[in-house]
Amino acid sequence: MSQLTTGAEFVFALVLMLGVLITVHEFGHFIAAKLCGVRVLKFSIGFGSPIGIGRFRLAWHRSGTDYVIAWIPLGGFVKMLGENPGEEDSEFAREDFSASLPAQPAWKKLAIYVAGPAMHLVLPVSLLMGTLWIGLDKAASVIGTVEPASPAAEAGLRPGDRIVALDGEPVTWWETLDRH
Repeated sequence: MSQLTTGAEFVFALVLMLGVLITVHEFGHFIAAKLCGVRVLKFSIGFGSPIGIGRFRLAWHRSGTDYVIAWIPLGGFVKMLGENPGEEDSEFAREDFSASLPAQPAWKKLAIYVAGPAMHLVLPVSLLMGTLWIGLDKAASVIGTVEPASPAAEAGLRPGDRIVALDGEPVTWWETLDRH
């Protein structure tokens, strides 16, 4: 049972991690397209139909863009106006060709295409900065276990004892003990 739980936890963590990476990647394309003036028709996290029951779905329309959170979290996409060949004749492209991807100068297209992979560099840097800003817990200098018949047991140490000094030096964190 424990091995099954570990496998399920691994799959859940893998899907969650991939979902975050894909969402961040697609968000890079999305935000760059919006900043460059390209009309974004759809921003989807996941594939398939939107998550929901009946008429209540995780899908909405705002400012000319359909936003969707779909059932299959192993993907996502940003659909921009004129992105696919043959869309130049669509009703949207005829209305506003200047907001289509093909109408943009090369530097804007490059910025949009590079923004997704660039977000993979921004994500770990921002996570590291956030972790350093918030901080990490340090292990206190408290003994967790003592092996029977070990030198620590013979010295009278018990689980839960706090080590306050070592060779006359004060000890607060476990890493101080690791260094000696």
